[in-house]
Amino acid sequence: MTGCAICAFLAEHWKALAAATVALMFWGSVWHSYLFHVPWARAFCADKGVKDFRGIKMRFGILTCLLGSLVGSFAKATAILFVANTAPALFSPLPSCLTALYAVVPWLPARFAVLFAAGLGIHFVQVVSIVPTAMWEQRPITLIILGLLYELSSLKLAAFVLAFLAQ
Repeated sequence: MTGCAICAFLAEHWKALAAATVALMFWGSVWHSYLFHVPWARAFCADKGVKDFRGIKMRFGILTCLLGSLVGSFAKATAILFVANTAPALFSPLPSCLTALYAVVPWLPARFAVLFAAGLGIHFVQVVSIVPTAMWEQRPITLIILGLLYELSSLKLAAFVLAFLAQ
C-alpha cells in the first residue's frame, strides 16, 4: 500500500477512527480507574516494590502518557479496520460462533463479525508478543492478565464502534 493509498484510507474513515479512538480512551479510563483500580494498583505497586502509589517515581509525565494512549488507541482502531478491509478472504466463511452471534443479536451490522475477527487476530499477536516479555520482566501475573483482558475488551469495543460508523 502506497503513502497515497494510506492517506486515502485515513481520509475515508477518519470519523469512524476518531470515534473508536475516543471510545478506547474512555474505556481505558473506566477500566483502570473504576473497574479494576484496586487489583491493578496493588499489582503495580508490588511490581515497583512500594506499598503506596505515591511512592512510585513516574518516568513519564501525564501528558506524555495521554499522548501515548491516544496514539495507541488510534493505531488499534486503524489496524482493525485496515485488516478487515484488506483481507476479507481471511474471514470468509465466518466461524460458527460469530455466525451464531447474529441469531442472538440480529441488530449488529454485518461488518461487526469481520471487524471482531480482525480484532481477535490482532489480540493473538499481542498475546504471543506481550506475555513472554512480561514474564521475562517478572511482572506480576495480575498485571499480565489485567493487561491482556483490557486489550481484548478494547479491541472488541473498537470493532463494535467501527461496525456502526465505517463503510
